[in-house]
Amino acid sequence: MLESLEPRKLLALLGVSPLADLPISFYNSSGVMAYDASTGQIDIAATPTAIFLSGGPVPIAATHGDLQIHFRVNASGGLVGGVNAGDSAGIGSINANGDDFVVHGSVNLGSGVVTGLLLSGEIVAFGFQDSGGPTDQYDMRFVPTGGLLMPFFAGNKEVGLLLTSEASSFAGSFGESFAGQAKGTFGPMDGPELGNLGGFVYEDDNDNGEIDLGEAGIAGVTVTLTGVNDAGQTVHVVTTTDEFGSYVFHNLRPGTYTITQTQPAGYNDGRDTLGTLGGSAGNDVFFNIVINAGDKGFNYNFGELRESGTGVHSGDTATIGFWQNKNGQNLIKAVNGGQNATALGNWLASMFPNMYGANAGVHNLAGKTNAQVAQEFITRFKVKGQKLDAQVMAVALACYVTDPTLAGGSMAAQYGFNLSAGGTGARLFNIGDNGAAFGVANGTTLTVLQVLQATDSMAVNGVLYFYNPSLRNLANEVYTSINETGDI
Repeated sequence: MLESLEPRKLLALLGVSPLADLPISFYNSSGVMAYDASTGQIDIAATPTAIFLSGGPVPIAATHGDLQIHFRVNASGGLVGGVNAGDSAGIGSINANGDDFVVHGSVNLGSGVVTGLLLSGEIVAFGFQDSGGPTDQYDMRFVPTGGLLMPFFAGNKEVGLLLTSEASSFAGSFGESFAGQAKGTFGPMDGPELGNLGGFVYEDDNDNGEIDLGEAGIAGVTVTLTGVNDAGQTVHVVTTTDEFGSYVFHNLRPGTYTITQTQPAGYNDGRDTLGTLGGSAGNDVFFNIVINAGDKGFNYNFGELRESGTGVHSGDTATIGFWQNKNGQNLIKAVNGGQNATALGNWLASMFPNMYGANAGVHNLAGKTNAQVAQEFITRFKVKGQKLDAQVMAVALACYVTDPTLAGGSMAAQYGFNLSAGGTGARLFNIGDNGAAFGVANGTTLTVLQVLQATDSMAVNGVLYFYNPSLRNLANEVYTSINETGDI
């Protein structure tokens, strides 16, 4: 009754891992296997006879035992899928869930005799080997979906099934129908390594599709994962971003997935950036993301733009005279923990690379301390004539210190500044007749941060407007007006 387990060797040959864990169950030679070439359907019916537990084999009452397997293959024997409706599930019942593998029976699992569905599953792999004689071999993998034996398949275990078909008419071709007997074993085996998908929802202040220094994550945003895995199972999981704006979907089987974001209140749509496994992107959605065994997909990121409904008003900025005096210098040196901190310099360099960053030559502030940034402002203030460089830097400093997240605290409030998420950078300002200096039509309303970014785009080696006096004059009018309108 208990056949040799030597056929397990076939599993490695056919790409399915060997059965390694208990319980191993057996089904007997009275079973039958039949293949219908016209439909591509394989049907297996057998009688489960025993379950081999740690204490030895436990009989399954033959009067109730029934094993049914139904699935389809193509003309080459490649798995097409399960038979999703009307499968026989033994004891005269119908399998309403469309499982491809169903075992019923009565068995004593240690706490008394139980009768009913022992195990069901969806097929994910099929292998075969024609012996050239009357005895052929097959193996299969199933994802367990229910039954009294389910606890034995916890921790990403699958059902591995070995089948020996004696008196078989299989001749190596699925172009012709064949039949034979069916006996074998089935039990737990390791499933595929599971994968992850994740990313961030964040405030993309400069709308460049990248998470730059100082751009905060958005907490509490709803993100939904949908798709179909290799077992044909529909996946639908909902999560929310954590305090850092991060989300992740764990323990994903191979399959094709879609990630959808629910647009957060208080934000306008920004740029969405595909992650490491590729796929396709739409508005607030990534789709056709293919996960193979063990794949980890990162940086499926949703960028958002803060709504800006308020214009520049008193307390949002300060005149250039403030930033060069004792109070302004002390404020610059106080952010992010003190005069030796470098977060301010790095933010200026990252946000405005042509004015203060990698493309600014000797004006690069990356890695500079607060004390050095403060001195840089005094240098710009002391130039004779037009002080455009000081006006621009004053606006950038106001954007930084009025955002407590960037500044590392509310130290600017004691000097009379307004503090808010996004700070002065999110305020609105109409550039009037000076559109040429910002690459927009006259009368355009921009956020203060967009005004700065437009100027940065026209800077060369740290030189604003590359010495063009006409554009510098137009820009100076705007920046002076911003600083005076918003003066503390």
